[in-house]
Amino acid sequence: MIWAGVDGGATKTLALVLSDKGEVGVGISGPSNYHDVGLEKAVANIREAIEGSLKDIGELPVFAACYGLAGLDSPSDFKIVEKAIVEANIAEKNFVVHDSV
Repeated sequence: MIWAGVDGGATKTLALVLSDKGEVGVGISGPSNYHDVGLEKAVANIREAIEGSLKDIGELPVFAACYGLAGLDSPSDFKIVEKAIVEANIAEKNFVVHDSV
């Protein structure tokens, strides 16, 4: 089983994964504030960061992922981004929070 944590902002997206075997991976990609780069590019950058962190550990989808993302300033923002992340099949369980958490 693999868990992922993502810190996504206006300049970069950083992902950290942890396997149940104690393996740790880190990946980085471009920005994921969807107001700045658009929804499609934001989700692509999230996916790229997680895929980079999975090198030699595993593959998508991971078991669970928590995404701390910039630009989620309204309930509508959360719905839009959550829907796109679920549709991208990055994780079996997805938790989307504002990056201030």
